[in-house]
Amino acid sequence: MPTYTYKCKKCDEKFEVNQRIFEDSFKIHSEARVEIDCDGKLVKLLHAPMFKFVGPGFYCNDYKKETKEPLVSPTGTSKPTKKL
Repeated sequence: MPTYTYKCKKCDEKFEVNQRIFEDSFKIHSEARVEIDCDGKLVKLLHAPMFKFVGPGFYCNDYKKETKEPLVSPTGTSKPTKKL
């Protein structure tokens, strides 16, 4: 079950809630936390993902394929194109 972080606009309290993905987000602070007597509006905070798929085998279509020949020669000039 994912953990979501909410922040109250009125009292600036931040707290985490375990919710199912299909559940509606909380809108009011006192509705999310019964022991709090604050009627401020809540904002769901976003976080960066904890992991990232990289390397061979993950979405190999999205990565640039390595070429054996460099596009720029060692002298710094661009490589001439071949005529068909």
